[in-house]
Amino acid sequence: MNGTCNTYDQTDSHGRCVGIQFDVRYAEQYLKEDVSERFYNKRQTDGEMSSVNETGMNTEELENILKTDTKPEGWRIGEYIAMTAMEKFFEAKLYHDPNRETTSPNAILTGPDLVGTARLNGMIVFLIGEVKTSCSTRSPPDVVYDLVSELKGLGDVYGERAKAAIRWMVLHKREYDENAINEASKNPRRRKITGVLVRDTAPDRNDILTGYEKLLSHLSEDMFLLMIALYMPIKIDDFNKFMVA
Repeated sequence: MNGTCNTYDQTDSHGRCVGIQFDVRYAEQYLKEDVSERFYNKRQTDGEMSSVNETGMNTEELENILKTDTKPEGWRIGEYIAMTAMEKFFEAKLYHDPNRETTSPNAILTGPDLVGTARLNGMIVFLIGEVKTSCSTRSPPDVVYDLVSELKGLGDVYGERAKAAIRWMVLHKREYDENAINEASKNPRRRKITGVLVRDTAPDRNDILTGYEKLLSHLSEDMFLLMIALYMPIKIDDFNKFMVA
């Protein structure tokens, strides 16, 4: 992956633990382009403005209304850094946008941060996961204990949050990828449980390794555990300086 390197990478029979470090130039580009596009939903907005233009309406004022000057908080950008990485580096397809949680009547208000599908041993399975962002200098940071606890719950076959996420995907499959969701539905117990930690510190395998090993021993072998630490060379409080609306 250009602009990134794996600083540690451990693979087991039904799990993988990997740390990915971004270089400065690529991290800035990643925030300005990939993360900003996803956060501000630029493709959809541009398409809607194009449709308005075709009507002959003056769109300048409408564009000013639609454009937001609000700078998102670092932890929220961290979620989008993680979501973008999952699709860009790990061939996942994510269907749930947390930006819509407060506005959509069908949103998963208490659902996981990561909801989608991914490939696992040649099959398409449900991907469900959580994201944590931390600037703590401790290793592991305190948020990892919460992350491990939440992932453990998502690995429970009958856990309510996992069931709600899968139910939401099945109900909305025509809006996203019906074929992929139908295939994953054939074996809903088989899941890729994913935890992502976004950091602005130097890479340290101790950030997630202990939590990964603890979870791996708890999860059924039907499930695959993917734990990722993304190391950004930009302070979390400065993430929003590189976001382009």
